[in-house]
Amino acid sequence: MQRALFTEEEVRLASERRLKYHGTAKVSLDQIAFDPPLPRDLDPKNLKRIKEIFRKNRCRRFDIDNHVPAIISRRDLAAALQQAQVPARALMTNIAERLPTLRFSAGQLWGLHGRHRAQVASEVLPPLDRWWTVDLYLDGMIFMLFLYPVLIVSRSRRYWQQPQDLVNRRICQ
Repeated sequence: MQRALFTEEEVRLASERRLKYHGTAKVSLDQIAFDPPLPRDLDPKNLKRIKEIFRKNRCRRFDIDNHVPAIISRRDLAAALQQAQVPARALMTNIAERLPTLRFSAGQLWGLHGRHRAQVASEVLPPLDRWWTVDLYLDGMIFMLFLYPVLIVSRSRRYWQQPQDLVNRRICQ
């Protein structure tokens, strides 16, 4: 008997991810909130490794693998688009030079991954060049991002992750 290529859960999560994805923008590093919020909570070895990569190969902020996925409320995204005088369709461009720059207030944009990268970039980039490429997802969703199912509770900014043994069991299935 052949196993299905994708589980029902994978298909459901991929569908929801497509529905919640609203495009990509350039965002100032200081406008992306992370958990943990403080640099002292980060792995020093990883920071050093990334710093070396940035010095040798540059930051490569436009490479899709280096984008920071982040959640935002529909209202906050609409306000940022209006303030920048940019139509929502501009966020869907595949051309790096055409990515719009959006501005957010503190606590509006929450990065789900890439905290170490953002920290190093804020240390090595010149002050006027401290931005990153961010993939924008609406909050209030459940999807698997980078192997961990995360429940994003709209506006509460709390994350729930399944216990490690459940995650491992799902990955091995």
